[in-house]
Amino acid sequence: MSSRKEVEFLKKMYAAFAKAVIQSVRSNRIVVLLLLLIAVDLKAQDTSAVAPKPSRMPTERWSEYKSFDGKFLVMSPGGKMIEKLDTAKTPMGPIAYHLYYNQPDFDGAENYFYMVSYCDYPEGSVHSDSTELVQQLFTETIKEAAFSIAGKVLYQDDIKFLGYPGKLWRIDYGRGKYTIKTRAYVIGNRFYTIQTVMSRLMSLNPLSDRFLDSFKLL
Repeated sequence: MSSRKEVEFLKKMYAAFAKAVIQSVRSNRIVVLLLLLIAVDLKAQDTSAVAPKPSRMPTERWSEYKSFDGKFLVMSPGGKMIEKLDTAKTPMGPIAYHLYYNQPDFDGAENYFYMVSYCDYPEGSVHSDSTELVQQLFTETIKEAAFSIAGKVLYQDDIKFLGYPGKLWRIDYGRGKYTIKTRAYVIGNRFYTIQTVMSRLMSLNPLSDRFLDSFKLL
């Protein structure tokens, strides 16, 4: 196989990887439950006129949450994250998909959810050194993520994390009433996503950036 044909083949493979992982997340009962909870919250409040006010109830102190298996840490309310595991079927075999999330349990919280996920692609299939192919993986991931929730990509941009390739993007969904902000990184053969979910009218709240900015490797 020529170099160009090999690149084109791998691009198609990466697209299949991204689609398989997103479809697995979409079918994951935990993730579906999270999105349904957001929908219920929206119906319970009128967000069409004004942005919801942050709760005046005492909020939990933020502290570090460390995942030694995931080799990362983030700052989260109470230093808590719930961990779930799923498996995505891909063209090169099953891939374990790890999800960590925190859901504030009081009315008026600035964000509905704080989430980190990661999966390890098979050795030799995806690597952070393959710039063109990693960009293809990001492109397909964003495309599938927006499609899976009937959302619209408002922006996307290239970023770096400790020299590793990354991407940030924002998707509005639920007829423009919800926002998901994502930062994603390919570190070796591991694909991380860090996300916050909120009402669109709260899309500029500082706690979203606080969480996204807090991601570090262990």
